[in-house]
Amino acid sequence: MGGTASAGLGLCEAEQVVHARYEVFGERVQHTHPAPLDISSLAARAAAHPGQVVAVEALWDGDTGHNWFVLLVAILDNPSGEGPLATVHHRPGGPPPGTAAVPTAA
Repeated sequence: MGGTASAGLGLCEAEQVVHARYEVFGERVQHTHPAPLDISSLAARAAAHPGQVVAVEALWDGDTGHNWFVLLVAILDNPSGEGPLATVHHRPGGPPPGTAAVPTAA
């Protein structure tokens, strides 16, 4: 069995290692802009997947760096599978992740 547990590194120590690495390499981290969440953008992203979209799932997830967020995933048929659509974080000054999407003007 591998990983940090077999090396005797606990969670606290692992977080300290990650923090130290971020201090050294943090300026190299490229942050992506939030994905557009309007219906037209989501529909275009869904249409770009290789299969027919038969459903869209919203999956709650979270981590210590981003807190809670929602992953929007297209469920595909023929070929079956799934494809990412967007990750919804709470945006300062914006609506919380549970707010419904609003159609854009055509």
